[in-house]
Amino acid sequence: NTSKVPPQDALFVQLEEFEKALDKAIAAGKLELRVIHGLGKGKLKTEIHKILQKHPHVRSFENSYHCRYGFGSTLILLQ
Repeated sequence: NTSKVPPQDALFVQLEEFEKALDKAIAAGKLELRVIHGLGKGKLKTEIHKILQKHPHVRSFENSYHCRYGFGSTLILLQ
């Protein structure tokens, strides 16, 4: 929940939460994870994609259209 976080810290907090969710999915042996980042200005999506490009447990990821989230989510395939 970022409602009490100063605006300048919101991106940092969101990325921290994303990394926790990614680590949890990997530890649980999940094969995929969908992260919802919304559309907005694209800052969160861009930063998430930078992390995914370098992550050793990420096989691939795509930001294709989803009937429920539009282009506001990324599907991550794990290995």
